Amino acid sequence: MLRGNLVKQVYELHGQGLSVRAIARRLGVARNSVRKYLRAPGVPTAMARPRRGSKLDPHKDYVRRRVGEGVENCVVLLRELRACGYAGGVSILKDFVQPLRRLLISS
Repeated sequence: MLRGNLVKQVYELHGQGLSVRAIARRLGVARNSVRKYLRAPGVPTAMARPRRGSKLDPHKDYVRRRVGEGVENCVVLLRELRACGYAGGVSILKDFVQPLRRLLISS
């Protein structure tokens, strides 16, 4: 996706009669990008990408249960998860556990 200023320049240069190749060369972008913007009825927007799964996804129920039991230490949880086949890192685990801790505190 081109930024707003480049899109504006594509339309201006096309209005001046420059070819797709000349516009692409002048702006330093691919010819297909220039064609995409010139052929589109409006300004194309980026499509939403599907979320990728996390290495923690298969183990989230286990983590929720353990945090509910009072085990909030991520190093301990990581050790237990590694025994269950978890191959991810501690930062993903910490990011997942942090809001769970707040739920326990507010309850």
